[in-house]
Amino acid sequence: MQQKMLNQQFENMKQVQDSLADILQRCAVSKSLNWNDSIALIERYHMTNELKKTWVGKLNESQQDELIALKQEFPKEIAAWEKIIKLINSMELGDPEGPDGERVLKFFFDLDKKMRASASRQRKLNYDILRSIKEGKLGDDALPLSPEGSVWIAKASLAYSLKRWEQLYQDIITNLTSDPKGATGKKIAKDWREHIEKHFAGTPPDLAIGTMLWQEVGRQRTALQKQQTPVPVQEQVKGIYVSLAFNPEAMSWIEEALKAH
Repeated sequence: MQQKMLNQQFENMKQVQDSLADILQRCAVSKSLNWNDSIALIERYHMTNELKKTWVGKLNESQQDELIALKQEFPKEIAAWEKIIKLINSMELGDPEGPDGERVLKFFFDLDKKMRASASRQRKLNYDILRSIKEGKLGDDALPLSPEGSVWIAKASLAYSLKRWEQLYQDIITNLTSDPKGATGKKIAKDWREHIEKHFAGTPPDLAIGTMLWQEVGRQRTALQKQQTPVPVQEQVKGIYVSLAFNPEAMSWIEEALKAH
């Protein structure tokens, strides 16, 4: 316990020293003290202390620094994100496949748009944290969502996405007699692409599709290696959830619409 207290005191002193060093360095360049810089550094110090009391304290120094930088750059957005994460973890929300789940996802979609400029940094940070988890350096307590919260948001996300795909399919079959190269085809093609963009959450399509295919190939190979006997084709078909796969006319229609628009 004493060693833990000493380590914490050392960390606090290091943060103060780093903040003072930054202030002095800026003074040396400008020959004057910028109070806005000083206030920002003090706020950063307090923010760091508060964050270390949460799941963020489990991350390594560079990961913490990046999170703090994002919080300083997007204070309102991160505050709203923290609030919704806390609400999800409380398990006080309703059915994730119902209105509550859809509202939460729409909040995340809106947040993604507001923070799009930092999307690459967020991805790099997420993958860095994922690497630390794989290396055994981090556990469940180093993630913002609790295990139960993660299941809730996963159910909400899957239900919302499936609902949107099914709606798009209904739009296609309703308009099979219309020209896919016309105005209706243009609108449905636009809706199709917008849903994909939401699913990828700002990740470049080539990167997102490539990593998804890589993951799916690995998953299928593992499943095949565990399979003792061949699966009858009728059983395989039961695992296809894409309604378009059983409607060649609809598949052809959306293909033409996407090509044209």
